[in-house]
Amino acid sequence: MRVDLSELTYEVNDRTRTLEEYMESGSTNALAFMHHGQLVYDDYQNGFNGGTRQHVWPVAKSLSNALVGIAVSEGIENPIDDPIKKYIPEVENFVWEGVTIKNLVLMKSGTYWVDVLIHQPEQLVLMAADFHSNGLFGMTRYEYDLEDGGGTRGYLWPHWGCLVR
Repeated sequence: MRVDLSELTYEVNDRTRTLEEYMESGSTNALAFMHHGQLVYDDYQNGFNGGTRQHVWPVAKSLSNALVGIAVSEGIENPIDDPIKKYIPEVENFVWEGVTIKNLVLMKSGTYWVDVLIHQPEQLVLMAADFHSNGLFGMTRYEYDLEDGGGTRGYLWPHWGCLVR
């Protein structure tokens, strides 16, 4: 069952806008709504379509963290202090030794990422190339270097991706 959202409006800065206006503003490539497991609405802009691969890292991070929270609150399992290799055995041969689910949820894995803008272009290019090559460069899987000083778990926004697996 598809839903017609052409009449849906919202207010921002004392101005009423339609969903169509929002989508045409250029800031969103795709918007989709599901209800009871069924796609009920989708719209695409900027050359995107239903088959276009998109970077959804922030969304996936939020959903992953929510799922961990739900599991803990419902008593299904309390994985927060478990090492990630319990759930993803393949990481054992990489730098994720000792990294816990909590480290990933807090984005403090202890793996290498220079969170300084001058260094990020190279890292972001590698991540984008890795994404579009199904993991050729290892940046969206597990193959990161440890931070200098070992054991320091500083804030690293891209490394929650291991949890998404």
